[in-house]
Amino acid sequence: MKEKVILFMFVCIVLVSGIGNTAKKNFPVLKGPYLGQKPPGMKPEIFAPGILSNDKIGAFCSVFSPDENEFYYLRFLKGVEGSGRIYWTRRVNNIWTKANHAPFSSDYPENDMRISTDGKKMFWRSWRPLLGKSHQEDRSCIWYSNRVKDGWSKPQPLKCPDGYLRAGYIGVTNSGTIYFPARREDSYGEWSKLKNMGEPINSDQEENCPTLSPDGKCFLFN
Repeated sequence: MKEKVILFMFVCIVLVSGIGNTAKKNFPVLKGPYLGQKPPGMKPEIFAPGILSNDKIGAFCSVFSPDENEFYYLRFLKGVEGSGRIYWTRRVNNIWTKANHAPFSSDYPENDMRISTDGKKMFWRSWRPLLGKSHQEDRSCIWYSNRVKDGWSKPQPLKCPDGYLRAGYIGVTNSGTIYFPARREDSYGEWSKLKNMGEPINSDQEENCPTLSPDGKCFLFN
């Protein structure tokens, strides 16, 4: 029987308060917002071509911090499965620093970064070993890190009474509500209980990739 992926609503206790030699090349001097790129318009264009991506390196799953002074993205070697790693750059005195591994990233496949609307929590999808284990997970879990004085706290897997959240593609609102597609299993935890969004969001087909406005009034999904 085909396993269904169902979109659940999860209300969490959020305080809304080297990839190869190519990656070692000098980072160009980038000034101003959007990594010094032309502001976005209505026509789809490659963002920062030759800087974030080229013929050997790809980039996706990007996110700016709310103050637009930090930029996080997934960098990977084209044609190499599982090579994606989270990189980041930040704007200091209006100049963007050289892109480097994000402080919460690991040497395991990761993607789908989302930052809370106050910039104090980072969520992402990771296949890194869960606590107490040493091998890569077969299925991804949502991990998070809190912003601290000198950067980001030690990453932790997100848990609730239904167990670790083996999911991805999350959306976060101002109120701290997290939306995500997930397969439910296990039973222990410390976060609030998951709630199935039901109709008209969920159907007998597959729902995915929730994106919503910070105020939670507009909800988009696959």
